[in-house]
Amino acid sequence: MAILCVGTSAYRLVRVNSGRIVSDIQGHTHGDQSYELHYVLDGKGALETKEKTYALGADTVYVNGPGVWHRQRTNDVEPMSEICVHLQLEKKGDDPVSSLFNVTSFFCGDGDPALRALFQAVAEHHRENNVFSKEKEKCCIGQIVTTLSEMQAPVAAAAQRANMDDEKFYIIDVLFWYDYARLTLESLSDKLGISARQTQRILKRHYGKTFRQKKAEAQVEAALLMLRQGKTVNEVSLAVGYSDTPSFIRAFKSVCGVSPGKAKNMNDEKETKSGT
Repeated sequence: MAILCVGTSAYRLVRVNSGRIVSDIQGHTHGDQSYELHYVLDGKGALETKEKTYALGADTVYVNGPGVWHRQRTNDVEPMSEICVHLQLEKKGDDPVSSLFNVTSFFCGDGDPALRALFQAVAEHHRENNVFSKEKEKCCIGQIVTTLSEMQAPVAAAAQRANMDDEKFYIIDVLFWYDYARLTLESLSDKLGISARQTQRILKRHYGKTFRQKKAEAQVEAALLMLRQGKTVNEVSLAVGYSDTPSFIRAFKSVCGVSPGKAKNMNDEKETKSGT
């Protein structure tokens, strides 16, 4: 994966995605040193955090950094088209530009034609995928990081984290996001190459949750999305990894405060009202 530098900091380019968001993206939290930079080209949607819900539209730019829970909703009538750049901090510098970016856990604001053009250039160079376009891609991403640093003030100081390979945080994020139904503490520990006790310690220290709590959160977030798509409570219970529905209902209620059936009815009522 490409390494790019901004000031004295170095970042690994994990991926570049571009396209239309036709379904909601379930809630999740990024691990240490992980940053997603988003630019909305057109359409509508919403970005939910624990503190606030942000309206998303054309020329909205936002950054999801370490430790911030967020969920992205798209608009069924006018789904969003966006470009997303995922970076992993490899070396933390002490220059004023990259330092400002590195301590920003979250930012949402208005873009401009110049920033929009930079994101579009990144997507274009990424698709070309040759030695020249890769260098152009890194230059454009460097300009994006610099521009965002200029735009934003730090939302909060970055949490002090123990030294640990950034790849471990990436593995945790991906497994809880995509493999929540089958994931066990033992399988997660095996993937990380550490003991179950060390895994629990990392989850508690860096995510504020035990393995069981974080898995339940991931299952419930996925369940909410499936309920919005019209699946029954029994179907959702099996899909997110529960062997019996009553256990799923108890776990769901402990996280959301309401039963999955009530959550589904509330969503149905909301959609009925919006359609009238």
